[in-house]
Amino acid sequence: MRLNLKRHETSAAEAVREVSVEIDWLGPDRLVLTYELVGDLSQIMVPVAVPPARTDNLWHHTCLEAFIRAEGAENYIEFNLSPSTAWAAYRFDAYRQGMADLDVPAPTVMTELWPDRLRLTAYLSLAGAPLDLSAVLRLSATAIVEEADGAKAFWALTHPPGQPEFHHVDGFSHRIPPSDRP
Repeated sequence: MRLNLKRHETSAAEAVREVSVEIDWLGPDRLVLTYELVGDLSQIMVPVAVPPARTDNLWHHTCLEAFIRAEGAENYIEFNLSPSTAWAAYRFDAYRQGMADLDVPAPTVMTELWPDRLRLTAYLSLAGAPLDLSAVLRLSATAIVEEADGAKAFWALTHPPGQPEFHHVDGFSHRIPPSDRP
């Protein structure tokens, strides 16, 4: 399923005109996310490719993210995926509380670049994640896009009122029932 993200109204950066994510399940705990950014990539700061490694603070630069929680639960997980192939995964006990590294297998991250498009595909394992995978899952797909001048655009499926806030419960807007997963 392909979903379009929306740019936050306060975002100054406008080089990217479209961001989408495609969601595919390879198994009950194996998820593939394919993000696509369309625009003038010459104006975007795309992190340089590095060997895949867990890396903190990826969200300070161009970064694609996914937040997942079981419907009705307070705890949730977060994946940060850099076009460089660096990644991070965290777990939270509740809204911005109890943050810790998420002990999951390293995702496989692949990036393809064209002058007008960036595609990042991430193969994620939820094995070991503190989620009830038999429940309806709620997903928030987001993107931070940094331009050459340092301006940033914040993209999400849904933006809660106010400043960009990707952890807010209202952002977990995409519903995935167990019947939609193998």
